[in-house]
Amino acid sequence: ITKDSAGIPQLSYMNEKTVDAYEKLFALYRKTNGIWFGPKTFDWRTAFANGQSMYATLDLGAAETHLRDMKDGYGILPMPKYDEQQEKYLTQPDDITLMFGIPTTASDPDFCGFMLEALGLVDLAEGDDESAARRFAAALKVPARAHSDLNTRLCLGYALANLGRTKEALALLDALRDATDGEVRFKAAAAARQIRNGRQRRFQGPVAAGGRHDGS
Repeated sequence: ITKDSAGIPQLSYMNEKTVDAYEKLFALYRKTNGIWFGPKTFDWRTAFANGQSMYATLDLGAAETHLRDMKDGYGILPMPKYDEQQEKYLTQPDDITLMFGIPTTASDPDFCGFMLEALGLVDLAEGDDESAARRFAAALKVPARAHSDLNTRLCLGYALANLGRTKEALALLDALRDATDGEVRFKAAAAARQIRNGRQRRFQGPVAAGGRHDGS
């Protein structure tokens, strides 16, 4: 990200350095002895876990999904630097998405928050509690919401409980004991009671978080 003459941030990744970086990666992957992609059915993660390769490019999640039972010891290295002048190693943890952001120039930040909540509910229903927790937490940071955030807090508590982050979940759920919405208050108390009694089942979103948005 660079700034133009007016000081406005601009995405500037289409430049000579980006092209050069891609050319280096292409040469590494396609023109280097010892690099093998295999057929479409080849799983390089499993091959590495079975000790069939010395290196493998993986995301951190593979340490849990593929390397948990690996018999050989392994280490984690950052991606190589662009050149010798680069001061620090820069490695992103995932190749799909890194963060959520709502610019201050957004014309309807409340609707952005509403969409984060809606996506969080989908994640919660599908069992992706990690993504759900991130989306609900991001939605709660949107300022000047046009509607109550009680359901969002309840759903965040559910997601945290599903992730085993019991202390954080109970703090959120207990804070809803004085909620003005009777349904939210009842569900928060019931969830907290289940957690404390050790009878917790997987929680899912109770209702559409935040209610209907006027612009929908």
